[in-house]
This record gives sequence, structure tokens and C-alpha cells, in this order.
Amino acid sequence: MPSLPEDLVILAVGAKPRGGPNNGKLPWRFCYGMRGAVLVALTLAGRVDVADGQIVVRNPSPLGDANLDEALAGLAAARAVPVAQWMADIPAGYVTAWFDRLEAAGVLRSETVWLLFIAKRKGYRVVHPGYFENLRAALHTAVTGAGPVEPSLAALAGLVHAGDIAAPLYPGRENAAVRARLGELAGQDPSMTVPGTRSGTGTSDDDPFRHATQAAVHSAVHHSVHAAVAAATTTSHHSGGSSTGGDSSPSHHHH
Repeated sequence: MPSLPEDLVILAVGAKPRGGPNNGKLPWRFCYGMRGAVLVALTLAGRVDVADGQIVVRNPSPLGDANLDEALAGLAAARAVPVAQWMADIPAGYVTAWFDRLEAAGVLRSETVWLLFIAKRKGYRVVHPGYFENLRAALHTAVTGAGPVEPSLAALAGLVHAGDIAAPLYPGRENAAVRARLGELAGQDPSMTVPGTRSGTGTSDDDPFRHATQAAVHSAVHHSVHAAVAAATTTSHHSGGSSTGGDSSPSHHHH
């Protein structure tokens, strides 16, 4: 089962074939969606919570996922980390690592993409388009159906919005309502969305742990979106809002 960050990459590449972290074909905000996806995955796994603007590690034991465990170890070493700071402080190669991992697993296939006929970059395609199509359809059904959305799909919806891939994923006027709903899920107040989930999940609607998990996940998504928007307002001033889709080289960072 692909993890939440992997699903976000698959959705991005499926929507933008030959997209990659360094070739300008993905929205530059995509890196914030990926940063948020890692935070949400750790939250869903019961390892961290976002509380009072801080990321707090609840359980530092590894999950057996190299990328997530690296993030968890860093958070555990730092104790409580301000969520806005963590979201903005994206290490070099952060997004590339997820693309490399999916290529190694045979989920993505890379090819050479030329930028302005002078620079070679990697672009990617989804090897099995059926998985992408099913995931896109499941997300569409979840956000347009009646009743609350299951936490991991609600999180994915919010991260699609945070990473700015809603338009290529659901293009055209016929999908305007879907894009609006993705934005709503991204900006939801956790206190408004807590009660219950769809029936048939094996837990009752008044399960306090489920409520706490949903609130924590929504909080993580909300902060991801906020970080992307905050970065949009600052980055557009000092770098012209260049389209890197994630891992700009260190020379692009003005500290």
C-alpha cells in the first residue's frame, strides 16, 4: 500500500506526465503538499500530534518506512518543533527522495526532460495508470459524496489543494465543484469535522480516539495549506515565484 506522500506523488505525476521535482512541470507549491503529507502520515500512525502550533512526538518508535522514520527521528531529537517552522524548513532533496523511491519500486518510470533545450532533468510517468485513475476516482467520490470523509482521504484532499495540483487533477469547468470542495477540506476547522465517519469502519461514531485522530489530521493539513500560502506570499516577492515543483537547488534559497 503506497503511503500518503507516495499517493500525492502518483496523483501529481498522473495529472502532469513528465513532471518531476526539478523540471518546472509541477507547481512550486507541491513541496509543501509533500511536507504536509509526511506530517499527516506520522499523525495518522499515532507518532506525532500538532497541538498549540507545535509538533509533539507521542511515540518515537520507527514505522519501518525509511523516509517517514527519518522525519520522525528528526522531530524526536528536536522535542517540540513549531509547525510553521518545520513546514517551511524543507531539506534539499526532500521531494526528490520520494520520486527516487517510487522509481526504485517500479511505480514511476523516469525519462529525460530538456529545459529550454540546454538543461537535462528527470521527468516521470506512472507505470500503472490504473492505480492513478482509481485513486483519482476514489478521491472524487469521497469529496462529492454525502457524509463525512474518511480521515486519510480527507487529508489527501487537503494536501492536493496545499500542493496546488487540484487544477491539473480535476480540470475544466465541469470539475469546478470538486476543486472547491478540495479547498474546503483543506481549510476545515477541525472542531467542525470531528463527529463520526462513514459507517462500516468497525468503530462507533462516538469513539473519542477517532475524534482525536481526525482533529489532529485536520490540524496537520490545515498547517500544510497555511505554510504553502505563507510561502506563496513571501516567495513571489524574492524569487519571482519560480516554478520548481519542490527541490530547487540550494543556490535558489536566499537566506
